Amino acid sequence: MRGPAHLSWWKRNHTDCSRPPCMSGTGDATMVLVPELDIRSNPNQSISGADMSADGRELLLKYSGSVRYYCREPGQSMPEILGNAEPIELPYTREPRGEAVAFAADRADGYYTLSESNGDGRDQPLYHYERIKQ
Repeated sequence: MRGPAHLSWWKRNHTDCSRPPCMSGTGDATMVLVPELDIRSNPNQSISGADMSADGRELLLKYSGSVRYYCREPGQSMPEILGNAEPIELPYTREPRGEAVAFAADRADGYYTLSESNGDGRDQPLYHYERIKQ
């Protein structure tokens, strides 16, 4: 995988995915909607956060009540695994307003989740989860 890769999700009537256009160099770019992406997931939960590994093989998706892991084999496209692969549900303690998930800098160290502020002025805890053995 070459260059930056970004996935972003947002709510409209359903979950959509976008990607940057093929680019060379630097500068502004308009995200391109990936049409008809069917993410194999719980249809009653919206995606609130995501992170992709630097090599593009691993993906974490955070829902309101769970974190799911996908791993892409060489030659597989991201839409293929999101639409067809059965994700691995990872350990996760539900947060009041959980919005973020990220791999640890050393992926072997696991991943983190974080909740947005609930407006009471208190700091929000950063949760760390060990990487599961596969």
